[in-house]
Amino acid sequence: MVPRRLLPSSPVPLRRLVVGLLVLGLLATGCDYQGTMGPRVGLTGDSIMDNAKDRIRAKLVGDHRITMLTVPAGHIWDLQGIVRLQVRDRPNVMVLQVGSPDVEFAAESPYGFAVSAEMRKMMDATRGVPCVIWVNLKERGVSPFYTPRWQQQATALNDFADTLIARRPWMRLVDWAALGQNRPDWFQADGLHLTALGRAALAGYVDQAVRAC
Repeated sequence: MVPRRLLPSSPVPLRRLVVGLLVLGLLATGCDYQGTMGPRVGLTGDSIMDNAKDRIRAKLVGDHRITMLTVPAGHIWDLQGIVRLQVRDRPNVMVLQVGSPDVEFAAESPYGFAVSAEMRKMMDATRGVPCVIWVNLKERGVSPFYTPRWQQQATALNDFADTLIARRPWMRLVDWAALGQNRPDWFQADGLHLTALGRAALAGYVDQAVRAC
């Protein structure tokens, strides 16, 4: 395992402060669920889920109790604490949409292999939750601004996630890579973040997956 000091620290002071405050808030108050009936659903995501959070909330909150925490540009290791706290609150379902900021790190850093280890750690942290949904990474059509190796690296991470999910019977997959492959209208000019159509699509697929659990 790579020592945490070797993981990127970014314009991160601010991001880590935000994540730390979220975790402290959860410790103080517990997960703040919205809605008054139905299964408890904990959702954690980076900027992709953050794009769609209002649509996802509108889809689910009518007959689910949900707590959703999103951290734009949040790396997978930044979100581990949030996921562990959500697990402690015993949700019926969890949705994890993570890893988008980590594609660049995995592709460009000599310590990029740490991303795979963190994926495994996050999935294992959800053991005991009856149903956990993993939203995978968009592979094709993403701007080389992030990294010229985006497609290659995102595909490798998705393949690794498939292997992990196959060995963890509580895990399910929303194959966002396949669903969005031929829908450029779902994505902004960077090929990654969502348009209004993309937000509606992601919310719809998350809703379907939660109801199928």
